[in-house]
Amino acid sequence: MYNRVKHKLKTLISLKKDGAAMKKKLFTFSLYCLTLLCMFVCAACAFESRPPAEVEEVATAPLYNLPVRDGQYIFEDEYMGVAFGIPFDKYDVYTIYYGQLGMPDKPNNMPPLDGIQVFFFPPDLLQELGDKYTNDPSEQTANEVTQTLIERSRLLYSIQYYSAGLWDSWTQAGKTIAEITGNAENEELGRQDGRVYIYTEPASDEQGMDAAELAAYREVLAAVPAMRKNAAMLERGAAAGGNVFPEFSASDIYGADIGSDIFAAYDLTMINVWGTFCDPCIMEMPYLAELAADMPPGTQLIGLVGDAVDKDTIELAQLIAEETGAAFPHIVPDKALFDYLNYYIVAYPTTLFIDTNGNIVGEQVIGAQNLDQYEEILDKRLKYVR
Repeated sequence: MYNRVKHKLKTLISLKKDGAAMKKKLFTFSLYCLTLLCMFVCAACAFESRPPAEVEEVATAPLYNLPVRDGQYIFEDEYMGVAFGIPFDKYDVYTIYYGQLGMPDKPNNMPPLDGIQVFFFPPDLLQELGDKYTNDPSEQTANEVTQTLIERSRLLYSIQYYSAGLWDSWTQAGKTIAEITGNAENEELGRQDGRVYIYTEPASDEQGMDAAELAAYREVLAAVPAMRKNAAMLERGAAAGGNVFPEFSASDIYGADIGSDIFAAYDLTMINVWGTFCDPCIMEMPYLAELAADMPPGTQLIGLVGDAVDKDTIELAQLIAEETGAAFPHIVPDKALFDYLNYYIVAYPTTLFIDTNGNIVGEQVIGAQNLDQYEEILDKRLKYVR
């Protein structure tokens, strides 16, 4: 088994800078997630909604108890760091829906890190596909449902975030925003934590629609300018009081005791939550190893293996750490940490920053990063505590 794992690790590490391969893998996974979201339409409650001060809550807001503005539900995705709006009348009948960013390989090789995307679906399509899958929940039906979604949905807009370092290098090399995103309509929403947030719209696509779908699509397109006004980057700062990492008493992957007192001697601790099942986690490990070898004074890097539930998984975690050179400590969660992971961590890898008192500093960093990105984020978080 270990020989096969070693081969996989070496393959993954060799691909760590291959953005196209990663985007293809993420695109396939995102489409699968989008299919599930569409068929089980309850994701409106998945985002923790907190209205900004200027958003007026309306007591009669339909269905979802969300903040509203200009006849739109306002969604705030704390993890992606974006806010966006969808009109009541379109969301309630599922002609507009949203999901995690999933983009095919771009020929210009300038992909975003992640984001959200908002779609048009023909009237009754989601109900039709949901019924089809309910009646026959086979792999073939799931594939057919996914293909139908791809063919009949239309992307309205997306909010993408890019590595600020890469973005600036592209623009300094003469690339326009349109060349980077592949769309003519674009707007920079802001910058934070080493990321550039971009609102982007594709050209309309009426190909293959019947008369009813075309009419519905054009009606939705007319609502896009109003939705664009509510697209925003969420401003983030140092964590508010009470946002505390849980106290724990655990061990590392080699059995040494490790607990909450690890924070006391450092201004800032970077905790990378990863899993042995997670290819992007493994792919970024060499970058983390480089970072750990040259951390700024008063900082440390620690791993937290979220799926370390048994001897085999712990041994695999040891192998991954050794093969990737990630020689920093890796925690095997105790019950307190497992409870925290189950409640607060929605994706792997996720990176947290903890101050000397155990307070969480800033928002979660979700998704794999490279060395430059981590160095930039770490530098910014240090400014919160010094």
